[in-house]
Amino acid sequence: MQDIDTRLGFLGQYAAVSQVELRAQVGGTLTGIFFRGGDIVRKGDLLFTIDPRPYEITLAEATAQLDVATARMELANRQLDRAKDLEQSDAGSVENVDQRTSDQRTPRTAAGQWS
Repeated sequence: MQDIDTRLGFLGQYAAVSQVELRAQVGGTLTGIFFRGGDIVRKGDLLFTIDPRPYEITLAEATAQLDVATARMELANRQLDRAKDLEQSDAGSVENVDQRTSDQRTPRTAAGQWS
């Protein structure tokens, strides 16, 4: 009986199945890179982190502006309701209602036409 060598040797090359070009959709400072060139990456893998502080600041500013506009709108609504009540009881004028109606519309414009 004769032993047969079952090991086979082959020469070959590896090639990437897909190549990807990465482009940022937002600007910012990278705070982390979680891969190296040539690594295999899969959908959903974390590749980079970007410093969130500039975006958090912008969000806080926009939130503050919205809060101010909301408060102005609430005040304008209350003043308009009071002016209408006064007009109905003959203690207020049509001009006062018109002014309060105009005031009530102003915060919408300042807040970017929100409803």
